[in-house]
Amino acid sequence: MSVLQVVALPNGIRHTASVDGRNYQVTLRADVSSRADGPVAVRDFLATNFGLTAGATWRWPLSGTATETDLGSFLQGVDISHLDNDGLSYRVVLDYKPIDPSVTPGASLNAWIMSPWDAPPTLKWSSEEVEWAITHDRTGKEILNAAGDPWDPPILDSITVPIATVSRVEKAFDPD
Repeated sequence: MSVLQVVALPNGIRHTASVDGRNYQVTLRADVSSRADGPVAVRDFLATNFGLTAGATWRWPLSGTATETDLGSFLQGVDISHLDNDGLSYRVVLDYKPIDPSVTPGASLNAWIMSPWDAPPTLKWSSEEVEWAITHDRTGKEILNAAGDPWDPPILDSITVPIATVSRVEKAFDPD
C-alpha cells in the first residue's frame, strides 16, 4: 500500500493577486496502489516527499528546484477527494494565501502569538502630495524668464507620490 505518483492536473494552477495578497491554488492527482490507501496516506506522502505541510510557502514546481517562490503566501488548506470511481486516484487541492494573524483563527493565530517573527510582512499603501520646482521643459531645455535668468521663485507643480510601508516583527534589530 502506497502512493504511486502525484502529478499536477492540466490547467491545475490558479493565481490571483489583490491588495489582500497573492493567492495560489494547485490541483494535483495522486494515484495510490490500493483502495485501502485513503486521504491521510496521500496527505502524509505530500508532507514527507514534498514538504507540503501547513505554513509551507509557495514554490513551483513542487518537486525539484523551484523556479518560482513566494514567501508571502502560505499553505493554508489541503482538500483531498476521490477523483475516479475506482478509488485509486485522488484530487488534491492546495490553497496558498497570506496569513493575517489578526483574523486567522485557531493554530495560525496561536503560532503567531508564540513566534510573531514568522508572520509575513504587512504592506500598506498611502500617498503624499509633493511640490517640486519645474526648471526644464519636456525636451530638457532650461525654462528662463525674459531676461534669460531662471525663475525666482521657481515655477512649482504638485505630484502625488505613492508610499509603500512594509512592516514585520524581527527577533532583533541592528541599525547598522
